[in-house]
Amino acid sequence: MLLRMMTLVLIPAAIWAQGSGATVTGLVTDATGAAVPGATVIVTNRDTAIVSRTETNEAGLYILPTLIPGSYSLEVQKTGFKRYRVDNFTLETSQKLRLDVVMQVGEVREQVEVEAALTPLEQETAEISKTITSAEL
Repeated sequence: MLLRMMTLVLIPAAIWAQGSGATVTGLVTDATGAAVPGATVIVTNRDTAIVSRTETNEAGLYILPTLIPGSYSLEVQKTGFKRYRVDNFTLETSQKLRLDVVMQVGEVREQVEVEAALTPLEQETAEISKTITSAEL
């Protein structure tokens, strides 16, 4: 009897949870129209500060399902591209919103490593010395 009652309570809740969430999906491309795989897509609920994130697949597609209704912002990041941002869009119950993104090439940052040989330091004595040549005299 208890099992039947729990089933009657839990099944409608599971069905509601599956059908009530909003979904944001889209395609991330570069300026030439080529897919951008591995881009990080971050959606933030501005009302609750809940952050959802995913990465684009090899075709540049992303999907963020089961988002609660509310006001959101979206940000897309990928090394070598400028950050893309959409502020203040609203998701309703069960809404499926498609936001395609065109990434612009960003500043390429180089990392420079410098290697130099160190001059050996005399650690045995505290003596300071210098050789003076006859020309210096």
